[in-house]
Amino acid sequence: MPLVRASAHLLAELDVQILRSDEVGNIVTNNGDLDNRLKTLFDGLRSPVATDNGTIPPGTPEPFYSLLEDDFLISRLSIAPGPLLIPPQNDTDPKAWVNAIVTVTISASKRHMANLEFLS
Repeated sequence: MPLVRASAHLLAELDVQILRSDEVGNIVTNNGDLDNRLKTLFDGLRSPVATDNGTIPPGTPEPFYSLLEDDFLISRLSIAPGPLLIPPQNDTDPKAWVNAIVTVTISASKRHMANLEFLS
């Protein structure tokens, strides 16, 4: 059950602040390049992809709430790096640890009964 969906004519603008314990400005590193990190983030924001037979993967709760029906509904993306001031408290590599703060602005692409509250 995605909030932003094509049938409601809604779009999402994402402002992502990526906090890392790496040098500021070093957003593309050996710990994963930026496009792979963003693809992972987008996959986490969207509804699960149905299996080949059209069913939801086993163990998925119903209803399953998500932000996006699909990532093609992202109309704008802004990325800003920043320092992660508190390192993780476990044994993981601190340079691999990332904290992402995502701010979402939802807007309507055209008038529809399902999106009146998103019209500005």
